[in-house]
Amino acid sequence: MGRNWNFNKQMKTTLIRTSSGNFSIIVDKEVYIGEESTKFAKFLSDYLKNKRKKFNNGIDIGSATGIYSFVLSKYCKKVIGTEIDKKSITNAVLCAEKNNIRNVNFEIANLFPRNKEKYDIIVSNPDYILENKIDKFYGGKMLYDILNKVNEKLSNNGVAIIVCTLPIMNRKPLILNWLNKIDFKGTIKIKEMGYFVNYKHYKSQKSKGIDYFCRYFIVLEKSKIKKTTIKRKIGRKILDNIRMNIVKAASNVLNR
Repeated sequence: MGRNWNFNKQMKTTLIRTSSGNFSIIVDKEVYIGEESTKFAKFLSDYLKNKRKKFNNGIDIGSATGIYSFVLSKYCKKVIGTEIDKKSITNAVLCAEKNNIRNVNFEIANLFPRNKEKYDIIVSNPDYILENKIDKFYGGKMLYDILNKVNEKLSNNGVAIIVCTLPIMNRKPLILNWLNKIDFKGTIKIKEMGYFVNYKHYKSQKSKGIDYFCRYFIVLEKSKIKKTTIKRKIGRKILDNIRMNIVKAASNVLNR
């Protein structure tokens, strides 16, 4: 770090308020922070504050604006944020300086740095793609790769906290299938946060077995106990189902 940050004409700041502190985030047309990112920052902050635990090191995969790295900085001695986009790295460094955060570093890397380091805490909000041409990962390749590295990269008693989006396939959550395959050594807690359909490609995705998409918060904690639980918001699901049926009807009309 050590550089003097400055704005260009397109830059603005937005204040993200969390239980661990407030953070000024620099945004522009290319680097921005959405509603889902803000919700995850607050969820992460509340989880760590209630945990009342300090970590030696943490990593934020796909760090983007750096907001999750900044939350982690309150609970870790050192934090690294990894990102493949150079502009996002530059922006995150400026944000760290603006917030006077000294124990976070950012570097260009695809998921994890090329070393054998293990982490006490891993956080990520991996990219997902909701397009017509869906590959075998259903737009969640980055998530799939992270999940398959969690066991290897977490230290003993470490924790990974991930927000993600995956489809419900023929009434079965794809996320459960993926989590069962990684054979995680510990407990997994899944919290459903919302449900939606992609009306633009609804017919095509339905033909591939996709009922709708679900947004999750997932907490994986290494321990001797192996257990997976999923928490569903019944009231939220009823309301979202009503909205989805309206969207499906509209999609059928628009795609005739």
